[in-house]
Amino acid sequence: MRASTSRLRLTQRSRLSWTSWRLRRATRAQARAEQRLVLLQLETDHQLLRLKELEQERLSLLHRQAEMAEARSFREQTLPALPPSPRAELDRLLGL
Repeated sequence: MRASTSRLRLTQRSRLSWTSWRLRRATRAQARAEQRLVLLQLETDHQLLRLKELEQERLSLLHRQAEMAEARSFREQTLPALPPSPRAELDRLLGL
């Protein structure tokens, strides 16, 4: 009877030890999973912010491009033709 009680206690202790080990292991795995989730959320937020910045930059550049085209056409319409440079006039007179 003494041996069977001792064996029962040993078995119970072994089960308790195994259960505690599994609990610690599961707790650590859960903590790692939560940490990965937080990092993924931060990365997603960062990528969304970057996407918005790039979209804003693209729109700004498109607006600038349209303004430059408008300014160029305005200058071409309003500026008179430039007189020939003195060097070009001299070359023309000398027949060069």
